Amino acid sequence: MRTGLHLIENYIYFYHLDKWCILPTYPEEINDTMGVNFGSTTILGRTAPIYTYSNSGPRSVSFSFRLHREMMNDIDITGNNLDISPDTDVVDELVNHIQAAALPKYTADLKAINPPIIAIRLGNNLYVKGVVIGNVSVKYSGPILNDNKYAIIDISFTVDEINPYDADAIKTIGSSRGVEKHAYKRLY
Repeated sequence: MRTGLHLIENYIYFYHLDKWCILPTYPEEINDTMGVNFGSTTILGRTAPIYTYSNSGPRSVSFSFRLHREMMNDIDITGNNLDISPDTDVVDELVNHIQAAALPKYTADLKAINPPIIAIRLGNNLYVKGVVIGNVSVKYSGPILNDNKYAIIDISFTVDEINPYDADAIKTIGSSRGVEKHAYKRLY
């Protein structure tokens, strides 16, 4: 049995690619929202309408990461299963995989589509499994490094949760809902 292993706290897992990457930092900000819809009926002689529950969700989590290319030098890249070699720019690979999460993966015969489902865990703060919606935005800035690449990459994207939950589950587990134990075995 391997000893001294610690559970990876920050990672992104790409289900449709069967790849994961350790995130070297927490996002600059996280926006975790869930909408709710009620239908209202106005009753004659009543000062307030009667509300009927319609639906909730989906939970939508927006992330904004600031990545410096040298950050990835501070973590053990062997914990990732991206197709990287020692001379690969891991930040570029991470950005490429996040951009790929906006697209499905087709099977060889083009008869089936693997939806681009991802899961993100950020320590004990948050876990979400879902699909990327809206835009994947990448902004390059900072000084130009020796390899003629910008030093800093800001990436932002939004994930809509795909699993349904009820009030009792949410009040108990909060923003870390859906953590999958089987994924842990693959990530260390």
